[in-house]
Amino acid sequence: MTTVFTHNPWGEYGHEEHTLVHAAVNALKQECGFDLYISPYVGGAMLNLCREVIDSGINRVVRFRIDQVAIATIAELYRKHGVWTWFHNWDWPDEESFFRLGSEGRIRTRSLPFEVIDTPPHEQK
Repeated sequence: MTTVFTHNPWGEYGHEEHTLVHAAVNALKQECGFDLYISPYVGGAMLNLCREVIDSGINRVVRFRIDQVAIATIAELYRKHGVWTWFHNWDWPDEESFFRLGSEGRIRTRSLPFEVIDTPPHEQK
């Protein structure tokens, strides 16, 4: 089965285009038959919406080591084309977690590996 990783429903820190990307990918999930995982990032202003989504269920958490060379290449490509929306000097972690949403097979856990972040400076109003 194919697995797709995308933005989360609250758009990490509330970025409207990120929420739209998630909605589009999620709408294709049934039609194309892939597993869908979301990022663990949440801006402080989005905690309530995040809580609502998470309360509906998470049925799997996966964790991967980050390929620092590959991610630096990808980030540079975004910057080159002026579409980088993240912190300019972001230090990538060694590992990242991703969640699969769904009430079926919902996992019971007391803690989830969220990354609570500030809003990137260019997004602050």
